[in-house]
Amino acid sequence: KLRDTKATLHKMTANQLDTTTKRTIAENEQISSELAWQARETEKLVKRNDKLTEENKGVRRELELRKATEDEFARKVHVYKKTITTLLAKLNSMDLAKRSE
Repeated sequence: KLRDTKATLHKMTANQLDTTTKRTIAENEQISSELAWQARETEKLVKRNDKLTEENKGVRRELELRKATEDEFARKVHVYKKTITTLLAKLNSMDLAKRSE
């Protein structure tokens, strides 16, 4: 009877080990699948980030160029305004001189 009990216990232990092993293998497969998906998603995000970083650099360069152009136009407008003021003053001076003749 002790042998039968021992054999039964051994058989039950083996079955439990088989079940546990199968469950562990299934869990490992599921985790591996999830990990592979996470790796693919991470790669997509890295590529997207690289693309956006390059796009950002381009936009920043364009902004710098536009600011430089704006500054240049502001300087020109200032010079033109000064020139116009000077010319108007000369014109008024000439007009006054002509009227006084």
